[in-house]
Formats: sequence, C-alpha cells, structure tokens
Amino acid sequence: MHRWFWLPMPQGRFWAQERKLKNLTKKQTFIDLGCGNGLLDHILSSEGYKGIGIDLKKRKIWDIYGHETNLEASLFINLIWLYTCACN
Repeated sequence: MHRWFWLPMPQGRFWAQERKLKNLTKKQTFIDLGCGNGLLDHILSSEGYKGIGIDLKKRKIWDIYGHETNLEASLFINLIWLYTCACN
C-alpha cells in the first residue's frame, strides 16, 4: 500500500488520542514541508485539521482539492523559526 493512503489515518487517530489525554477541544494544526502532490494535506484538511502544505513548485493536482486544502508553492515560508532535530 502506498504511504499516502495509510499515513493520514494513523496520524488522525494519534491526534485524537492526544486530544483526549490532554483534554483538548481544538484539533491540532500542521505544516507539511515538501508536500508534493498535497494528498496528505487534503485528507487531513477534509477531516477538519487546519494546516498548510508547502512545496518548491505547484502541482497541477492541487487545483482539484478545493479551497479547504491550503497548499503553497514557495522557496521561503513565513515563519520566525523553524527548528528540527533528528537525534539518535
């Protein structure tokens, strides 16, 4: 099975469990850097999550997703800091 079909389902369940454990009422938000075809962003947005998918270039398929899926083609993003750490 391709990753873009199974990845959003566990993520949505994981976030639902997190909301329940932390007594949160609002759904989590997301930033998807290197979103590619934007399908993950579209599925999460369709489930009520707010977020943005960013890639270096716009894909033709983005046009079919509709306005609820927030996708942007940009080399730069409007964030003060974006910090990631991959520690082993």
